[in-house]
Amino acid sequence: MKNNDNNSTNDMPVSSGLLINVIRTLTTSVSEDQKNLEKSRLERGYKESEQTIDTLLKAHEGDVSSCLDSFRKVSNQISASRQRIQNVKNSLQTCKALLQSRRDDLKKLWLENSEQKCVSTFLDQIYEIKQLDSSIENHLKQSEYKNAVNELKKADILLNGPLSGIEGLNQLRGNITDLSQSILNKIIENMMQYLLVEPFERQMLELMKNLDQTSIHESPICVALAEKYSTTSEGTKSDGILAQFDQNVVNNKISECLEALLVFDQLDTAIDEIFTRVPTSYTKLLQNTISLFKLLIKDIVSDATYLAKFMQIAIIQLKSSYARFETLAEGLKNIRHSSSSGIRQKFWDATQSVLENLISQHLDIYTTGKQIETRETKRTLFRFDNTSVSSQTTTESPTIQRICPPNPYNVTAIFHLLNRFSMEIEKQINISPCSLHVFLHAFVMDKFIERIKNDMEAKVEIALKKVDVWSAITTIPSHNVKILSSCIRIYELCTEIFGLIRDMESYTQRFAALWLLIIEDYINSANIMYSQVTKSRSTEGDSFIENPKISAAWAVDEDISRLLKSLPSWSLINQAATTPTPGNEFTPTGRVGIDLKESEQEIRQRTQREAEILIGNLGTQKQIKKTELITDMDHVRALACMHESLQWFATSMRNLLANLSKQAQEIIKCRIQMSTINGQVVEELLRDALNERLQRIENMSDTCLLMLHLELRVHCFYHLLPLARARNVLPQDELDSEVVDFGKDLTNYHKLLSDYLASNKVKYLFDGLGHLCASIFIHSSQHMQKLTENGKKRVCRNIFAVQQRLSHLTGRKESELDRARTFFELLNKEPDQLLASIMERGASFSYLEYTYLLALAVRSHHSLSSQPGALETRVNRLREILSQSNRKSQEVVHA
Repeated sequence: MKNNDNNSTNDMPVSSGLLINVIRTLTTSVSEDQKNLEKSRLERGYKESEQTIDTLLKAHEGDVSSCLDSFRKVSNQISASRQRIQNVKNSLQTCKALLQSRRDDLKKLWLENSEQKCVSTFLDQIYEIKQLDSSIENHLKQSEYKNAVNELKKADILLNGPLSGIEGLNQLRGNITDLSQSILNKIIENMMQYLLVEPFERQMLELMKNLDQTSIHESPICVALAEKYSTTSEGTKSDGILAQFDQNVVNNKISECLEALLVFDQLDTAIDEIFTRVPTSYTKLLQNTISLFKLLIKDIVSDATYLAKFMQIAIIQLKSSYARFETLAEGLKNIRHSSSSGIRQKFWDATQSVLENLISQHLDIYTTGKQIETRETKRTLFRFDNTSVSSQTTTESPTIQRICPPNPYNVTAIFHLLNRFSMEIEKQINISPCSLHVFLHAFVMDKFIERIKNDMEAKVEIALKKVDVWSAITTIPSHNVKILSSCIRIYELCTEIFGLIRDMESYTQRFAALWLLIIEDYINSANIMYSQVTKSRSTEGDSFIENPKISAAWAVDEDISRLLKSLPSWSLINQAATTPTPGNEFTPTGRVGIDLKESEQEIRQRTQREAEILIGNLGTQKQIKKTELITDMDHVRALACMHESLQWFATSMRNLLANLSKQAQEIIKCRIQMSTINGQVVEELLRDALNERLQRIENMSDTCLLMLHLELRVHCFYHLLPLARARNVLPQDELDSEVVDFGKDLTNYHKLLSDYLASNKVKYLFDGLGHLCASIFIHSSQHMQKLTENGKKRVCRNIFAVQQRLSHLTGRKESELDRARTFFELLNKEPDQLLASIMERGASFSYLEYTYLLALAVRSHHSLSSQPGALETRVNRLREILSQSNRKSQEVVHA
């Protein structure tokens, strides 16, 4: 069987292919023979297929018989089943006919029963609604708002649902609506009490503890609080009040209110209404707190300090209220399973608006767009216009009260407090910067700093425009110094800015920039005064001629100033100017300083080079004009005062800078844009700019002291150099007028400078004058034509007079002038005797001084003055003597 199947399977493709080829040939071939051939092949194939089929039928005849038997059995079973189904259908038709006959009777009975039940239910519901008033009253007594609202909601649903068709219940519907509105108003009122009023009034009760009974009874606010919270006669809270403020009680009450509002689906509407009333309510509560706070300070002139204390209380009140709103937010979160950040955002938005208005009232500014308004909400089921809460939070602006007079400067007392509070708000709402922070920053940047700048400019102008700006003196007892009043005023302005930086550290850059403006103005004023002193004007015809001062030119000369500042006396004066005191502070001037204990020999050594330079420049001048001197003692006093004041100011300012906090010191390292004199804008570190201005002030102070130092020495030349000129013989006991005038000048200078300068500075100015005067006397000998006996006495008398005057002023012997007098007394010897004395006793003067002496001795000699080569011979001899003396001295040293 399997073999046949396989053979047939194998032959099928061949037969199929053959059939296809035959058909193709028959249809496409043109030849009849070909067609006949193909036809015979096809017939032969059909016969072969017929034989194959017969063979297969014989092979499967048993299987076919078995299949036919099975088919007959299945067919009989299906016919039997159909018959049974037909019998069931007939039975169902019979049942249907029977049921149809009872249907109408059963329906009639069911309808009658339903009507009776509905009527009974309606009667029961109407009865319950009529009894609702007493039930609601009981729930309200127990503060069970949810149960009360549930019953109202149920009654409202019944009256507007199943009972809506009953016309006789309209009056009952109106009663239920009124009752619903009253209950919901009560819920809103209680929520306002829990969230807003109680947190504020709790702090007000704390303030009442500090009031006497008279003040409490006279204050309507205190009386109202006492009645509301049943305070005792001492003004303390009873146990019932403590229970009202218990957090768990408050939480439960707020949750109860929220669940009650949720029943009528008025939760969002009620929350929006609360936030609508928050600004006005907070404003009124804060005004009441201000009234209560002012009772505590009624006998005190309030200032920004009390404003800061009040702000602390207000922030505590707001934080307490925020804690209640946090409870509200958590309750909403539990009910809706959603984020509560929206409540926080709304609360802080409203709170910041109230604070900004309160701050504006005390800073003498008024914000635009910040006024408290009641916005219209969407149409709701309830209105709160006639409730007790509405009467407490009316939209009418309450009477504005202030802790202190409005002033932009009040911000300094509350800035740190408000800045910290704004940072707390930013953490709560996760927004930076918050509205309060922006408000503060805008006020400080746009209003306050500009106000400070204008005020400072006006105060600086007043301080520097006075006639006595560089003459009026104020003594500072703590430092025993006399400082210009204008300088102290300028420093006080800088101290005010220091206080602003301390109070508002984040704006250090802006405030420190004001330092630059103030210091720059002061420097300009000082430069003008300095110019008046150093460049006096004289009239010549119709024109003005400037008369520059020699001391001014020398004081700014780099070589001279460097030399003078390199001397030990100058270093010690500057060291004394910044000597630390036991209190770890700095003495701002050298008045309490280090006294330099020096011998006259040490003074001579340190002033010798200075005297040489001065003589080298001024000693060769034919005549110094009086206009080149500072003869106006007011100018001298101005220089002295400028020196002390500018030094004090610079040192004090550096002390201020050193006392800045670390954060402020970091801030002043920032770069700022500065306008130069040429109008160019350059970038510079703020700290470096401040140091540069202070360095300029210090340099000007040093220059003033150097000018006084040099001016005294120029006076020496002015008065003593003319003594070398030939003049009429004076009586033996009289002095030259120049010496007398010189003594008066020294006395006047010393008296004035002693009044305005530290003692060690006066000592610095007058030390070395004896050596300089001696050098001038010796140096001027080269310009003397000859000296008679009376002339020698006159010179020695002048030297002695100068020595006496200087000794009286300095308290020293001024032995250098003894040396000068000895110099002229040597003229009593013949030139050869003088050389012999040098060889015998050694040299007391320098080679150059001996040459002056020999030259004058030869000119004054009656015979040698006309002898050619007499001076040259003796100068050569002098050189040999001094060389020999130097060699002996060196041998002794080596030995």
